Amino acid sequence: MLAGPAEHDFSLLAGSPCIDAGHPGASYNDPDGSRSDIGALPFMPPEYICGDADGSAVLNILDVTYLINFLYKSGPEPEPMAAGDADGDGGLNILDVTHLIRYLYKDGETPLCPEK
Repeated sequence: MLAGPAEHDFSLLAGSPCIDAGHPGASYNDPDGSRSDIGALPFMPPEYICGDADGSAVLNILDVTYLINFLYKSGPEPEPMAAGDADGDGGLNILDVTHLIRYLYKDGETPLCPEK
């Protein structure tokens, strides 16, 4: 459960069994204060949840309406903008709305974080 071993990116992915599985001593804790991870790089959770346009830390229909409001009604933009990019293509448009609807109601693909 590494981000990209073929590209030599050995950072841990969310859900890796190596997270918080290192030495239990407090002096070994990760920079965020959590128990150390196994591996060279500590797991750093994303600053936002992909598809969570309204910043509530929950993916639901309110994210869909937030995006529609932003795109078509001059509503506030997602913070950060990348949080609204549910299809991971680097932009915000109606495809992000449909991606979220498919995920929430049609067993669609999990929202994708845009490439950094």
